[in-house]
Amino acid sequence: MLSLTFFFGVSGRSKSAKPEPNQKKEVIEVLPEIISCVPSIRIVKAEIKNAKKENAAVEIEIENMSEIGLVAISLDSTKGGVSYSQTKSTFDSDSPLVIAEPHKTVTLKMEVSNLFPGVPLRIGSVMFANGEEEGCEASIKEMRETRAEHKAQKAAAGKEPK
Repeated sequence: MLSLTFFFGVSGRSKSAKPEPNQKKEVIEVLPEIISCVPSIRIVKAEIKNAKKENAAVEIEIENMSEIGLVAISLDSTKGGVSYSQTKSTFDSDSPLVIAEPHKTVTLKMEVSNLFPGVPLRIGSVMFANGEEEGCEASIKEMRETRAEHKAQKAAAGKEPK
C-alpha cells in the first residue's frame, strides 16, 4: 500500500499532497461521510470551508470522550492502495503536549484536494497522553512510524526525547 503522510503540529502548520500533474482530480463540493475507528472520539460537527475554492478544506470538530488527554489524532482518506493522511500531534515538542483534553473538543482540518471522491474521511487513530493507542491498525502503524521519525530527528539534532 502506498501511503502519503503529512503532519501538522499544534501551531497549525500543515503540508498538503498535490495531485500528480497529469491527473485531473474530481472536485469535492459535498461533505464526505466521516467515520471513526476510535470509539472514544465523538464527531461534533463537520463542514467544508471555502467550498469550490482552491483552498477548500474539511473541518471536523471532535470530542475526546475518554478520561485521558490526546497527544495525536490521525485523519485519512484511502482508496485502493493509496492513502492521504494528516496527523495532528505534538511529537515534535520536547515532551508530549495534550491537544485534546478529556471531554473537550478540538478541530481537525484536511484539505479537500487530499480526499478521494466517494470515499469516507476517517478518523484513523489517536495516541493518549499515557502512550496508549486506539484506532485502525494501519493508522496506528503510521502514527508509530511518525512518532519514531520525530524521535530520530530529535536524536540527530542532539535532543533526547523525554
